Formats: sequence, C-alpha cells, structure tokens
Amino acid sequence: TDVGTLLVNGNSLMYKDLKIAFDDYEFNFDETKILFMTSIAPIYRRSFTAVYYLYDLTAKQLMPLDEKHQPQSLAEYSPDGKSFVMSAVQNGQTDIYTYNIGSGSATAVTRDVFDDINPHYIENGKRIIFSSNRTKDTLNVSINPDTKLNTSFDLFVYNTQTRSQVLRRITNTPGVNELQAQEYDSTHF
Repeated sequence: TDVGTLLVNGNSLMYKDLKIAFDDYEFNFDETKILFMTSIAPIYRRSFTAVYYLYDLTAKQLMPLDEKHQPQSLAEYSPDGKSFVMSAVQNGQTDIYTYNIGSGSATAVTRDVFDDINPHYIENGKRIIFSSNRTKDTLNVSINPDTKLNTSFDLFVYNTQTRSQVLRRITNTPGVNELQAQEYDSTHF
C-alpha cells in the first residue's frame, strides 16, 4: 500500500516565530513550491481575502507572498510558475499586482480609486483578466473625489506584454456583477 510522502512537516511552517495554520494550498507547475492560504475571510459572494505564504520545498523556507500588500483577495501562479497575479488591499483600495518570485518584488498593474479583484492569467500569461467597478478603461486616472463609483463589476483585460495603460473592456453590464472570469479558449471567457 502507498502510505504517501510527507512534503512539509506542519511544525516547520513558521514565520517570525509564529506557527502558520493554513486553510488551503496550491502547488506551482513543477511542484517545487507551495502557496499556502491563511486567514481566509469572505468579502463578496464567492470572493475572499487571505494572507498567502510561499513555501520553497527545496530550500525548506516559508515566506509571505507580499507582506506590504496584505491581505490579498486572490493569488494565482503564472503559467510558467515564475510569478503571481494577485489582488491586494493597500490603504483601503484594492488593486492588481504581479509578484516576481525570483526577485521577491511586487509591481502594481492598477493603482487608482477603483476596486480591481479576482485576476487570472489568460492566453498563457500574455494577459490578465479581472473584475472592476471602474468607469474608465484607462489605468491610473484621477477622478473627482466626489464621483460616485459603480457598485457593479465588469471584466477588463490587461496586456502583460505591452503594459498598455488602456485596458480592454470585456463586459458593460450595469447592475450585474461579473466576478469570476475564466478563460474558455483564446476568444471566450
């Protein structure tokens, strides 16, 4: 009978002398790293925030995914397993970030007053689709602080290759929340 292999001893999941209890986990494509989700808290119907930790199975080292941008509402490996896309809260606003595992650094994709959530890599990592209550398809626009923000979410696509400041709007459905986009094929979500 197969008794399995212990990959990580729960007692070794320590960060800054605190034991980390995880709620869920995900391997990268070559199974050399494990992304642990902790402190999961619901925010929308099928959305949540969590604090993520990355465990390197070779180095046997646990590190927070991004301490500066916590909690995150979603973190997903890139198809090549070298980075993550995540939605994270900083200063009360939710934006999309990419996180390079090798350098340990995060880069803001969005940085404005709109709520940007549930990002996913599509087209083999060439683009990121996400939900947003933004009124404009241009990134990092400044708007009048008295402007009423949308209460519903539509889908937008960011090009990771060109890093264009203009997004592609996929839906425009006032009163409907488009929250869980997934790629069906290269032209359908």
